[in-house]
Amino acid sequence: MKRILIATDLSSASDCAVEYGFRLASALDATVILVAAYEEVPIPVTDTMSMTVVDAPGVRALVEQGLQRQQALFQQDRLQPIETMAVHGPVVRSILDTVEELGADLIVVGMKGKGKRLRKLFGSTVTALARKTPVPLLVIPEEASYVPPANILLGNDIRPDTDIHVLDPMMELVATFASRVYALRVVKKGAKEFIEVIHPRNPLLEMNKIWEVKYEYRLGDDVVTALNEFVRQHNIQLAVMVPHAHSIPERWFLRGHTREMIFEATVPLLILPE
Repeated sequence: MKRILIATDLSSASDCAVEYGFRLASALDATVILVAAYEEVPIPVTDTMSMTVVDAPGVRALVEQGLQRQQALFQQDRLQPIETMAVHGPVVRSILDTVEELGADLIVVGMKGKGKRLRKLFGSTVTALARKTPVPLLVIPEEASYVPPANILLGNDIRPDTDIHVLDPMMELVATFASRVYALRVVKKGAKEFIEVIHPRNPLLEMNKIWEVKYEYRLGDDVVTALNEFVRQHNIQLAVMVPHAHSIPERWFLRGHTREMIFEATVPLLILPE
């Protein structure tokens, strides 16, 4: 991962994600592009029922000021220059277009703590990015501090037909930080034997030829709760998930929980598109 795009909404809540992205880029010796997408902003007119719209040049000036603030706040002693971009257009589409245009290898974005319940119901920029991104997406919970990932949790929902190279970004982090990997599968009670039958050959076994991976089973009906409990118990600094469409038999026991984990993760969450 040599080009990291940090998507920011310029709020103080996004500062943690920006700092995390900058420090991760330093560890990986990667280039940083700090991007803020914007559209015209409707503003209510005082004492009337009408709305006015701040024109694009006016909004762009405000966005560029915000980018300069975050750049100055976190660039510090970085020797490599940090590129900033104010992009006009719908937020998700603008971010993904910029990723394609610049050939970015990773998107870093923050998840705000406030308003999570409503965003769960109606969706959010982060969940939209998770659905559509062609490159890995790293979601940083608000208030999460940068800590080198000595222990990584992989939500082990890997199918026999999964290309093991989807995990290459995670393995680059393992190589950089000498991380320990825990591959955790959470299943409902009584389902373990069934899953072992439908997964007779797990691609993760290929990882053991190079890396040591610790495999774990947890029984429980709430996958996200089990993942977060494991995070706390094993001092995990980074969680990793590979969302994909499940076959019908697997869906009985292994439903996709990436979306819920985006809102509930207590540590940074790396989403690897299959």
